[in-house]
Amino acid sequence: MRDKQGQVIPGYSGLAFTGRCGNIDYTRSVEVPRIYPAGVFPVRKGLLFDPASWDGSDLFMPAEFVGWKFVVEEVKTAFERAKVRNVEFTPLDQVEVDWPV
Repeated sequence: MRDKQGQVIPGYSGLAFTGRCGNIDYTRSVEVPRIYPAGVFPVRKGLLFDPASWDGSDLFMPAEFVGWKFVVEEVKTAFERAKVRNVEFTPLDQVEVDWPV
């Protein structure tokens, strides 16, 4: 990382997700019931997209919602080998979201 003057800031590194895939296709997910304190409500299981829309990058995110970050298995393995902390990996077909229902 660099400061405003372009000087390297020691002890810091950056990681950028510039790859993209298409929008999340919620029709590919499965609706499952989940119990909450207010009752039983459906959630969508599976955060899936058209594989043809993926640019092939190892680190990427959907075009519409850049809050989600995706990586290929090799990146996950490299993070685990390097003992990178404060990161969680969940298979895309196991991700549960409560929108859209």
